[in-house]
Amino acid sequence: MSTNLFEIKRFLDVNRYLDVLPKRRHAREGLYPFITISREFGAGGRKLATTLLEQMERHPDPIFHGWQMFDRSLCEQLVSEPRMRTELDAALSEECHSEIEALLRNLLGVPSINPGAIGELFRIIRVVATRGKVIIVGRAGSCVTASLPLGVHLRLVAPVDFRLQQLGWENRGKEALRELEREDKDRARLVQTHFRRNIADPLLYDVVWNTGKVPFSSVARATIRLVEDRAAAAGLLRRRYSLASAAAYQR
Repeated sequence: MSTNLFEIKRFLDVNRYLDVLPKRRHAREGLYPFITISREFGAGGRKLATTLLEQMERHPDPIFHGWQMFDRSLCEQLVSEPRMRTELDAALSEECHSEIEALLRNLLGVPSINPGAIGELFRIIRVVATRGKVIIVGRAGSCVTASLPLGVHLRLVAPVDFRLQQLGWENRGKEALRELEREDKDRARLVQTHFRRNIADPLLYDVVWNTGKVPFSSVARATIRLVEDRAAAAGLLRRRYSLASAAAYQR
């Protein structure tokens, strides 16, 4: 099993925390925390996701344990692996699947979408977000999951020099600038074509961060606090951790 598929299997195995929820709650409501990260190319989406996972594992509340990152390569491998898709689908109720299929029928009503590829990719993103405990990097995640109430949606931007440094492209000259522009246009086109939205519209997100000025560790702490607030309001946190344990987790 490849590393990516091992991570998918691990996500399915460890994401068993439904006992935290009040019995009256149902999976179809989408009341599970998750995070989406939209980013300019080189602004650090995967780095932020990794930082979030490291901080979450130190968090005293179990709802923050066992999270996984889903990026482009992992999502696309799920599209191509029927066995993993079957196991993922089995985690959701029939009613939840019906709602997801209805959403995607609306998305696929846009004539330019290829339902055999991008439609399945969007469906998988919606499924893993509904299941929760996942950080979705890219792939129009904020648009696909916009109606789920506990999603925290982030947009990362940064100056060109910072992005080139993050990519290790400082000495590639105009070639690097052309690649940045091409990648940013491709990401914008995905959102515009399939959702008719501007990827840079701040109203698509809860927070827009300039990672050239704000450290990833600070962005991660603030994001976890947003997840805490929404999870607590929905009655998902098993216990309120003490100020002392919270301070220890922040270190």
